[in-house]
Amino acid sequence: MPGKACNKACAKPPDRPATLLYIAGCMLDEAVPAASPYSLHLREFALTESSISSAGLDPRRRRVLFRSWHRGMREMDIIYGKFSDSEIAKLSDAELDDYELLMDLPDRDVLMFVTGEAETPESFNTPVFRRMKAFHTHSGPIFG
Repeated sequence: MPGKACNKACAKPPDRPATLLYIAGCMLDEAVPAASPYSLHLREFALTESSISSAGLDPRRRRVLFRSWHRGMREMDIIYGKFSDSEIAKLSDAELDDYELLMDLPDRDVLMFVTGEAETPESFNTPVFRRMKAFHTHSGPIFG
C-alpha cells in the first residue's frame, strides 16, 4: 500500500510502501536513522508511552502509573505520565494520596491549572501539584 507525504516537512515519497509504523501521519520504515526527519516523529510517539517498567512497584503505584498514562487526553497522558515515570517511586504514601486526588479531577480542569489558564483551588494546590507543574516548566525547547 503506498504511503503519503506528511505535512510535517518530511519528504516521504507517496509511492513508498509502509513497512512497520504509522506515526503522526507518516509511513516509516523499520530502521530510522537518528538524523532522519522521521526520528522527530518517533520522539513524539515516545512521549505518549511509559518509559519505565512497573515490575518493581507495589500494586498501588502500578495502578497509579497505569492511570497516569491512560487519561483520555493526550496532553494529560504526557503531563501525568512523564511525571509518574520520573517520580512515582519517590512519592510518599501521603503524596500519593494527593496525587490520586488530582487524578480524580476532570482532565480539562487540571490542564487549565497546569497551564495557568485557571487559578488552582487551594485544596488542590498541594506540594505534589506544584512539583508536577514545576516538572513541566521549561525555559526552552525540550528537544534538540
